[in-house]
This record gives sequence, structure tokens and C-alpha cells, in this order.
Amino acid sequence: MTSATTPPPVLPNRTLRTVLLAVGSTALAITIVSTVVGAARTAGAAGDGTRVLSGDVATVRIDAEAADLTVRIADVDQTTVQWNPGATDLRLRADLDGGDLDVSVGDPGWGPFGWWPDDRGSQAALTVLLPERASGADLDLETAAGALDLAGEWGDVSIRTAAGAVRLAGAAASLDLEATGAEVVGEALEVGDLSVRSTAGRVDLGFAVPPSGIDAASTAGGLRFALPDGEYEVRTETVLGEVRDALVSTPGAERVYRFESTAGDIDLSRVG
Repeated sequence: MTSATTPPPVLPNRTLRTVLLAVGSTALAITIVSTVVGAARTAGAAGDGTRVLSGDVATVRIDAEAADLTVRIADVDQTTVQWNPGATDLRLRADLDGGDLDVSVGDPGWGPFGWWPDDRGSQAALTVLLPERASGADLDLETAAGALDLAGEWGDVSIRTAAGAVRLAGAAASLDLEATGAEVVGEALEVGDLSVRSTAGRVDLGFAVPPSGIDAASTAGGLRFALPDGEYEVRTETVLGEVRDALVSTPGAERVYRFESTAGDIDLSRVG
């Protein structure tokens, strides 16, 4: 007679349990990190209204997403930031530390990490007013899907803009402009070295004094420059476009102005 053999007890699957514990721990960690990130994103963000920042300004960096941006020297005692989000959920961050003004407009997102898009409403508007003593500050401006209005006397200015209208006035030690799908207009400008890169847009600039140098190129759009009399060498090149040049070029001059267009006209005229 064969005796029945009692099966060994079923032991828990330690590997599975370890995996489940690891997954649970990871999920908990993600939840904690999500909470912290969400709080960090909210910290320092501002709703609509006006903020006054105390201190001298040597450099300005502004990153404006889907908002109209105005920057100018004005009759104010301290740097003043005016923010109206319109019907959007865009948020503002503004900080002035050690002479560096940093202003940004962005999308806080909809989940812990902002993975989901937000509804867009009427255009937001950001205005940055700087006191007279900030004249000569360097500017670094970046805009997208919004207008830019810049006026004042500045140091080195860098502008990167897309899909908006740009209006320039005043003076700058140098101007580096990159525009995509933008309409750029400026009158009576006083600029040292000027660099322009335009794609699928139009650039129309007039000058009160001759720039130290010009290097302007357009991929798909027109270039129109109005310049006062002076000694400068003018060089133009276009692939699919017409060149209309009413300037008097002086070969070998210290100032060299280069204008290049791949698919667009180049129109050079004299001021007055």
C-alpha cells in the first residue's frame, strides 16, 4: 500500500512580492516628486497685476510665450512689471537680483508635470518699464506668438521672435535680431553693429545715423532699409527678387553693409 505524500506548503513568490514592493515604492516616489514639482512650479508665479522690483538693472532677460510684450525706459522710480494674462492660464515670474532682471511668461500646465495642454483665450499682455538709470542695460528678449514693442536706449540687444509684429524705437550699442514669420518695423534708429536674420517675414528699418555695420539676410521675405547719407560700402545679393538701391556706395569704406535675400526684394533708400 502506497502512502499519500503531503504536498509541500506553497511559499509566497518572493520575486513577485519584491517587484510589487518596488513598483509601489516607485509610485509613491513619483507622487511625492509630482507634488514637489507642482509646488515649485506654482512658487513665485504671479497672477495679474503690477509688481515693483527694487534695485539697479544691468541686464534684462525676458522670455514671453504667447503674450504681447512692451519694454521701454519710462518715468518710473523702480522697475515696474505689469501683467495681464487675459483669458489664458499663462503665469508670470519676475526676479531682480544683483542687477540681473529675469522675467518669464509660461504655461504652468495641467498636471503635476504640465504634460497636458491648456485652453487659450484672449491675448495676454506683459509690460516692463525701467527707470532712466537703467539706460544702457543689455537686453535678451524672446517672444513667440505675440507682438513686441521696444523703445529706449540700450546696450547690446538680442531679439528672437516668431509669429508676431515687432516695433523698434530708440538706440542700441548693437542689435542681433532673429525673426521667423514676423513683421519688423523701426524708425529713426541709432544702432552700432546690426545683424538681421529673417525667415518668412518682412523687415522695414529706418535709421537716424549710419550703423557701424549691417549684415542682413532674408530667406523668404523682403528687406527694406532707409539710411542717412554717409560713407559705407553696400553689397547686395538676391536669388529670387529685385534689388532697388538708391544709396551711394563707397568701395573700401570702413562701414560695410551686406544685404542678402533668397526669395524677396531688397529695397534700399535714403532717409529724407
